[in-house]
Amino acid sequence: MDDGKVAVLLEDLTSQFRVFGEGLQAQGRMIENIAGQVVRISEDLNETRIEVRTIRQDLDETKTEVKAIHKDLDETKAEVKAIRKDLDETKTEVKAIRKDLDETKTEVKAIRKDLDETKNELSQTRTEMNIRFDFLDQKVSALDRDVQFEIKRVK
Repeated sequence: MDDGKVAVLLEDLTSQFRVFGEGLQAQGRMIENIAGQVVRISEDLNETRIEVRTIRQDLDETKTEVKAIHKDLDETKAEVKAIRKDLDETKTEVKAIRKDLDETKTEVKAIRKDLDETKNELSQTRTEMNIRFDFLDQKVSALDRDVQFEIKRVK
């Protein structure tokens, strides 16, 4: 082979090695990125394990709380049953009170009627009294004029 061909061949090999080296560098960076991702995934997995333990503890506590809630619910059911019984008794008492109230309303209506009649009688009496007062005022005025006349006459 001649020197020119060897030089071209060497230059081609050098170029290929350079490209190969750049490719290796890119692969190295990719491997570093993957390694970083693996580390982050591993850290995330550890955090997830801790969170799962916490969730399990919370779940155990929740189960205990649910049992307590069921107990409270049973007690509440018994209380509601007693309240319903009391409510039925109260309804009976309310019915009796309503009956008494209706009777009282009837009595109040009668009293109002009597009151209206009394108001009418009072109004009539007032009218009569006003007439009498007007008459008396006229008499007093007449007497006052007579007295004034007599006083002037005597002087």
